[in-house]
Amino acid sequence: MKDRFGNRLTCASADAAEAYVEGVDLMLTAWAGAEGCFDRALAADPGFALAHIARARALQLQGRLEEAGTVITLARAQADRLDDRERSHIATLAMAINGDGAGALTALRRHVADWPRDGLILSLTMGVYGLLGFSGAVDHHQQQLDLIESLASHWGDDWWFIAYRGWAHAETGNAAFGAPLLERSLVLRPANGNAAHGRAHAFYELGETSAASLFLDGWLPEYAGKGPLYPHLSWHLALFALRQGDIAKAEALYRETLDTSLGMQPPFFAVVDAGAFNWRCLLRGIERDADTLAAVSTFASERFPQGGIGFANVHIAYAHAAAGDDAALERHLAITADNAALRVHPNAAVVHRICLGVQSYRAENYGHAASQFEAALAELPRIGGSHAQRDGVWETLVSAHLRSGDGERAAERLEERLGLKAIFA
Repeated sequence: MKDRFGNRLTCASADAAEAYVEGVDLMLTAWAGAEGCFDRALAADPGFALAHIARARALQLQGRLEEAGTVITLARAQADRLDDRERSHIATLAMAINGDGAGALTALRRHVADWPRDGLILSLTMGVYGLLGFSGAVDHHQQQLDLIESLASHWGDDWWFIAYRGWAHAETGNAAFGAPLLERSLVLRPANGNAAHGRAHAFYELGETSAASLFLDGWLPEYAGKGPLYPHLSWHLALFALRQGDIAKAEALYRETLDTSLGMQPPFFAVVDAGAFNWRCLLRGIERDADTLAAVSTFASERFPQGGIGFANVHIAYAHAAAGDDAALERHLAITADNAALRVHPNAAVVHRICLGVQSYRAENYGHAASQFEAALAELPRIGGSHAQRDGVWETLVSAHLRSGDGERAAERLEERLGLKAIFA
């Protein structure tokens, strides 16, 4: 028996293999139901090692790390029955699930050199939250594109692969090439949250705000309740609404999908999306309900009392600053300062500098804020995320220059990040 990518499966049941293949595709499309498929596969074949490790990955994506660790043990117990690819597959996924990003990335590069059509393994590097995105490398977008292009001859017109190929091009300055690939992926498999996400990014990079809103307004209703990206795609739609000046629509999307009290996302994603939305509203002078802003700041303090990974720490600073919670922001800055001093991650220093800039901006010390962000720009990609997400820093920098009276420098920075022109036009 084989998976959809042509790789051998050590499995005692055709029903188990079929359920596994369906589950992997659901996971690769960010669609609901993958865990149930893996449960069906394991009911048909309790010793199906790849179904165990895929289930562990599904649990990790839900933030259920303790359960995922238990399931990894079940997968490893079958190692003697497996071929080399399957053993490498389990080992690589286990490292990623257990938080060994550097080890998993090294193992992944070895793995895809031998088995280039192992989609679940390759997916660990895809998108903005993968092993490359959070590696701390300045050139992680280019590394992702280089990896994808090195494997393209093995994949042809596969709907999963071309979606990420298109997205990688969009994030490296070639959205005009990437957008048709993403469109093609959605034609081949319309129920694909990751392709829709990539398409939203391509619209953003091309500055096609109205087209983006039409696309997401039409695509999102079918996705509601069916996948983990629904709130985040709503965040994208809310950003497009802000660009169009439709504040009521943006606010409604926040209340319906992004408010941290809804519990629609794991804490990391919740604080990132809510924090970014609230901060960008502040930059635009949009008045928000004080209790709503305070709730996100409190959520950040309660869920991340010792801080989080660098990308989260930037958004925690946004949340505290947007709420005007100076004490919480000061405590958070102490954490990011310690991280920078200890060099806990390649992005720790730039994260702290950005957080200092956020604090200065909120205190209306715009010249100092601009200097902090200027010093951070060269290292900005290290924090991870997408261009659309990191534009929160660019927007704050441009606004700081404008508010400090340096319109010439603001214009220069706008010219560098053309996608921001619609905001300040």
